Amino acid sequence: MSWKCEFVGGATTALVAHVRKHYKKSAINGNFLTIMQSSGMGKSRLLDEISKSAFTIPVSLREMGSQAGTKALYQDPQQTSGGVEIHTASKKLVDTVIARMNSSEQQEFATAPIIGGLRRPDKSLRVSGGACEVIPPFTELGFDQSMKDRKIRDDGRTTLEDVSMIEFMANFGRPLFGSRLRITEDPYECLLFAQMKLLYTLDDFSVDQGDRGEFLCMQLLIQARDDVVYAEDRMSASEFDFDDTDGRTPLIFSVTEFFNALFHADVAGDLPSRAHPKHRGQTFGSLFTTAKMSFNHFVKGHELAAESLVPAAARSAGLLCANRQFGIDGLMVFTYFDTRLQRSNIGLILWQSNNDPRITHKFQRSLFDAMDPFELNLLFPDGELIPIIRIVFALAAIEEPCLIDRAEEAEDFGSRFTTFDYWCTGIHSSVLKPVLEKGQHV
Repeated sequence: MSWKCEFVGGATTALVAHVRKHYKKSAINGNFLTIMQSSGMGKSRLLDEISKSAFTIPVSLREMGSQAGTKALYQDPQQTSGGVEIHTASKKLVDTVIARMNSSEQQEFATAPIIGGLRRPDKSLRVSGGACEVIPPFTELGFDQSMKDRKIRDDGRTTLEDVSMIEFMANFGRPLFGSRLRITEDPYECLLFAQMKLLYTLDDFSVDQGDRGEFLCMQLLIQARDDVVYAEDRMSASEFDFDDTDGRTPLIFSVTEFFNALFHADVAGDLPSRAHPKHRGQTFGSLFTTAKMSFNHFVKGHELAAESLVPAAARSAGLLCANRQFGIDGLMVFTYFDTRLQRSNIGLILWQSNNDPRITHKFQRSLFDAMDPFELNLLFPDGELIPIIRIVFALAAIEEPCLIDRAEEAEDFGSRFTTFDYWCTGIHSSVLKPVLEKGQHV
């Protein structure tokens, strides 16, 4: 269905250039290449576009009946690809190629049996031995192709309401979803299709908790978000029915709502852990009265920078930090004064995940010191003074699960920034609302 939409991007030109660059090079083992990308990125559509200007024989090696993007093209000799009729001669060519791929001769080349303790020389060793090389795979199928005609401005003209609707969010990421939405004009159908597509891809894909439990923390944060957005009282108050949504309802919520869904403890009356003189004596609830947020997934960032915060908010994403990032494992952003997306209106929720049993219920100030937003290049010294929130998840603590907030101390009243710090120990339903009693022994 998404193929009815106009093809966007320069992938066809890039693929032709890639083929011409490597075709018939003397050191190439064979004139073939692999097109590699994730599901929904447009691999099959790319071949279809190429076939409109060059004779193309696409071959799908998936099993019949699988949910492949490329369909079997050769069951009917009259089927066409890109307006070119597939004649019997072409079908014979394809059959011959596939037969040779499955031949015992090719299998012998691949297996290279060992005789008398020595491996028999064969043609496949030309590549591993360095005498020949294979054509590099083609991967230039980018994300966000459907966003090319949608400008996001960081001068305040774009708001959180603008970017948090399904009909907007579908245009980020894999082009399959944005192009499908343009044809169906049904955001809810697009959402269900994306869910089916991605879950099918993950059927046999293992997801672990992460080196430090960071994937588990992201799941807890996303579940808290879902509990807020799809809460029954919230839906009835906004007359929002998820099953009948037109995709034009902004999926935003307040920072206080989010923390009420994350922790059992009421944080509204908490005082800052470190306070700028401007915020001395003010509570969590009073400082975050107007703060709003919207996120529904995490993306991995390779370098932390203040410039990446507005783009993260625009795509309704939290950030998972690069491996070995000092101080934090992830962050989420919120708008503070109102819902305008601009650098001077962005606040931070920084979090660190720890599954080291030596990290116990004892509050360790040094871990929070490492989460200094200025040292992490996330705040500008001359920027707006916006309070931040920092969380340490001590997942492997064996003591009684608890949530510790560190109330402000006198020496912290001269801090450059205001922060509310939370030390969360264990994974237990008595502390974390997203954890059910039957699932607390994770």
